[in-house]
Amino acid sequence: PQGMEPDAEFMQKLTDRQRQAMEQIEQRGKGKQQLQSEAYYFLSFSIPDEPIKRMISQASHYKIPATVRGLIENNMEKTTAKMFELVKDNNQGGVAIDPEPFKRFHIDAVPALVVQCGQKFDVVYGDISLNGLLREVKEGGDCSDVARRILRGADKDE
Repeated sequence: PQGMEPDAEFMQKLTDRQRQAMEQIEQRGKGKQQLQSEAYYFLSFSIPDEPIKRMISQASHYKIPATVRGLIENNMEKTTAKMFELVKDNNQGGVAIDPEPFKRFHIDAVPALVVQCGQKFDVVYGDISLNGLLREVKEGGDCSDVARRILRGADKDE
């Protein structure tokens, strides 16, 4: 039925962004390093839709990449369709597909937030708000200054 089909242009943009991300991963494997983020929000497509929608939206608000380890069933089209379903309501945010930060920070459970500063990093786990996770780092982490800056930056945007 009309109106029920996903927006083809939006789906194409999502597919193009995911292909670019996969190309960046391949280039990194060839020794070409990309810039790293100060924070990562690690998620999984196995998280139920409503919670992961909220998490992706929060990550977008704080300008922290929502990151998953890989494709759904190793299939770009299925992954893109799922991402469309997750972001179509508010048309903001997205998900980066990158297994490397999972390895670098030894992430084996999600949701997880990593905040890094220099060679140090803090990891906090839990299904609480991203604001709450950032406050945990701000209040007792090695990278509290970075968490404080991220929180202040989001407050300015409101």
